[in-house]
Amino acid sequence: MSRSERKKQNKKKTKKNKTNKMGLGKKILLGIVGVILLIGVSGLSLFAYYAAKAPEITEKDLTGTYSSDLVDMNGEVFYSLGGEEREYASADEYPKVLREAVMSIEDRRFEKHIGIDPIGIARAAVGYVTNAGQIVGGGSTITQQLVKNSVFSSLQEDQTLERKAQEAWLAIQLERQLSKEQILTLYLNRIHMGGNVYGVATAAEQYYGKSVSELELHEAALFAGMPKAPNYYNPYKNPEEAEKRRNIVLDEMVEFGSVTQAEADEAKEIPVTEGLQEPKEEDENTLVFDGYLTAVIDEVEEKTNYDPYTAGLTIYTNYDPQAQ
Repeated sequence: MSRSERKKQNKKKTKKNKTNKMGLGKKILLGIVGVILLIGVSGLSLFAYYAAKAPEITEKDLTGTYSSDLVDMNGEVFYSLGGEEREYASADEYPKVLREAVMSIEDRRFEKHIGIDPIGIARAAVGYVTNAGQIVGGGSTITQQLVKNSVFSSLQEDQTLERKAQEAWLAIQLERQLSKEQILTLYLNRIHMGGNVYGVATAAEQYYGKSVSELELHEAALFAGMPKAPNYYNPYKNPEEAEKRRNIVLDEMVEFGSVTQAEADEAKEIPVTEGLQEPKEEDENTLVFDGYLTAVIDEVEEKTNYDPYTAGLTIYTNYDPQAQ
């Protein structure tokens, strides 16, 4: 075999080897793509299966239950019916400082996402690592939290993959039906604020004795931080931790662009206990039902078909507190 023939033969072998290597590489790549597609299709199928089993959300679910006030002959409330104290506030009653405090700590991309936010989840994960295992902001959107608080259990053992998938699906559906303003207002009226206090409007009255529209920066930051653990961050029971949490919210507001560093620093100088109302006594509202009160409740139910324990009624009576 001549030298030139050997060169040609070697070139053919080299080309064949390259072709074989390229063929193997393509097979591996196709295999990886196939596995990814299989996982993706399986995940979507499982999500669709769980979503199909999701419960429906009613208007009552979203608004929650409201206690009813019984008013005496002098126009004063003398008894509240119901286990949850909740006052409803409209969107325009919630001040900008409160709305931005909540978004800064709970859901920075609230006005941009469709109900779920992968970027928010990633940010929460990074924050968990960079803050030494401390969860600063959650991965769930405000919409998801509204869904969770409205129709799902908050018990840890109920935090299953199926529940999370249904929560995400319902959040997406809710975003299609309601405006961002409506969702945020429902959230602010729904969230637990410690003890039997629900909704920020109720909290403003209970903690500071003022309308929610009158909240100042340090007060709004406190309330924005409480839903993470409302009883733990209760300023009456745990003022030191409540103040730490409030200050975290203030830092987040600076990063969010809601306030300046100087404004946040000034708010941090105010003790979390400043301006707090005297806490109510445990037995302040424990009036014993007598035949008169029972008759009033029965009459309301008969004439209105409302449950006074959950309907949020104001019931005017001829009750005379001086006669008791």
